[in-house]
Amino acid sequence: MPPCRIQSPVETERVLAEVRNTIRSYPFDFRGARIISGAEEGAYGWITINYLLSSFIKFSYEGKWKHPKNGKILGALDLGGASTQITFTPKEQIKDNQSEASFRLYGYEHTVYTHSFLCYGKEQFMNKILAKLVKENNISSPVPHPCFPTGYQLNTTLGEIFSSPCPSKPDPYSPTSAVTFMGSGTPAQCEALVKTAFSGFFYTFDFLKLAPQSSLDVTRKTVAEFCRRDWNSLKAEFPSEKDSRLREYCGAGYYITTLLVDAYKFDNQSWNNIVFQKKADDTDIGWTLGYMLNLTNLIPSEAPPEVKGQDYDVWVGLVFVIVLAIAVSLLAIAVQCLGNPK
Repeated sequence: MPPCRIQSPVETERVLAEVRNTIRSYPFDFRGARIISGAEEGAYGWITINYLLSSFIKFSYEGKWKHPKNGKILGALDLGGASTQITFTPKEQIKDNQSEASFRLYGYEHTVYTHSFLCYGKEQFMNKILAKLVKENNISSPVPHPCFPTGYQLNTTLGEIFSSPCPSKPDPYSPTSAVTFMGSGTPAQCEALVKTAFSGFFYTFDFLKLAPQSSLDVTRKTVAEFCRRDWNSLKAEFPSEKDSRLREYCGAGYYITTLLVDAYKFDNQSWNNIVFQKKADDTDIGWTLGYMLNLTNLIPSEAPPEVKGQDYDVWVGLVFVIVLAIAVSLLAIAVQCLGNPK
């Protein structure tokens, strides 16, 4: 559930009411507006990726809709700003009913485990690191930040750091108190900090040139090398990158690696099954397409009816006849041209 629901449910409902009133004035079938849960977001994202990659069903030469041979139903990992979601088909029975979602798609039942971890999105987790450093240091002097590049300085306030309900406030707490963080660019300390403080996946790993796939060893080496670089060299190489993003790629790289290895239990072998990508079949990957497909029944619950067609052997025979006819026609034209030079 998004943080706005926790902080200000009354204001949230007012916004939704305005959205409903506005959309109702347009000439289409409006079904309502609401904030979906994190688990729903993960489940609909799972539908999107498997639909775009034809994991559910494919059309065969025989004019039949079939589940792909040796096809795999993929799991989905999504790292957002406020939360992260994981959705997959488990081998064992799901014990927590709130983490279970069931769909009947193309005549097949699919039961998935889907869970959203609030406050473990990239932005909120980076904020939790700032909060931890504040609590462990004297903020009257600059606080060293091992995940920021050497030479980078961030001036902020406690009010900005603790603006969301994710990090707990220190005691005493004054929102106007100023804090200065100085980057030290120390990979080992950054990784340790991420582990003790413990979307999106693609954007961070794409920037670090680890997408769509890289081994776990290469990933760890690349993140460590990036973290050792100073701020001036990074700004010179990436002048168009926003400071708020560039300063956090080191910490985000370690966070994603820690999340996948320590929390989701990927190892050197299973890591190679992860593909970091933004699009599938030239379409953006996200929960919205899966939500629409499910809501409008564009993915039917039952298997599509068979389309009348020919057997595979008949198709092969027809193709052979067509190719043979073309070859004979070309041969006849060539003979005619040779026999009549004019």
